[in-house]
Amino acid sequence: MHVRLLANPKSGAGAALAAADEIVGLVRARGHDVELVETHDAEHTREAALATGTDRILAAGGDGMFHYVLQGVAGTTRPVGLVPVGTGNDFARALDLPLDDLPAAVEVALGPVSALDAVRTEVGWFATVATLGFSAQVNARGNDMRWPKGSLRYTIATLVELPRSQPITVEIEVDGQGTRVEAMFVAMANTPFFGGGMAICPDARPDDGLLDIGIVGAVGRLELVRLLPKVFSGEHTNHPRFTLVRGRQVTVRSAHSVRADGEVLADSPVTMEVVPGALLFATP
Repeated sequence: MHVRLLANPKSGAGAALAAADEIVGLVRARGHDVELVETHDAEHTREAALATGTDRILAAGGDGMFHYVLQGVAGTTRPVGLVPVGTGNDFARALDLPLDDLPAAVEVALGPVSALDAVRTEVGWFATVATLGFSAQVNARGNDMRWPKGSLRYTIATLVELPRSQPITVEIEVDGQGTRVEAMFVAMANTPFFGGGMAICPDARPDDGLLDIGIVGAVGRLELVRLLPKVFSGEHTNHPRFTLVRGRQVTVRSAHSVRADGEVLADSPVTMEVVPGALLFATP
């Protein structure tokens, strides 16, 4: 099998490129040819993932790196694997990929693939969660930070952004049914996690053809402080200001921009549609 390994110097605060040589050695040790491509930006990553002449794409990095690889492989028959050496690693977490064992992660990434859902929008694809409101502010802040490494970065970003938190107005249309809400944040989830392990929609599955839409309604800052720790365990779903709906197509309209897979997606309005089996992904 010919493998193309994609790594970006910025992914995982440099962890992806640092691990690239070891990953190359592990792939070769399993009897495969491997080509390492150091990608420069989002478009270069997409083109490298889309280019022909390989049997398997491997992405070394986290949710952001995989987001850009996804733009090249979604909706094709090109198999892809992920070696999670990123910051949040929420897509890897959702699929039970090994997070602290590089040989095991490479073994999975080279193994059998499953057909998973991906979410198509007017401006590209996403695999995990799209969000707007306070959660998007935290994500943007966390991405701009260079310390600390790992998911703790998003905890600190939450504390920094908390004094600025306030409800936003969002119009949400799910499979043709519309509503207008005042919310701290809204999340459209193909998988459960965002923000480095926060289970915003604990039952979201990337193989059911549906998006889980989690809405955290307008609450005061003190109540938000009490609520946020519960998101890691999924206990927030019992809160009276949390609403969950499901659908195949969602449109959001707001004065605020949407982020997905931890990256900037688009200004509102954005329409998101689940495409079953759009991604051929190596799973345990």
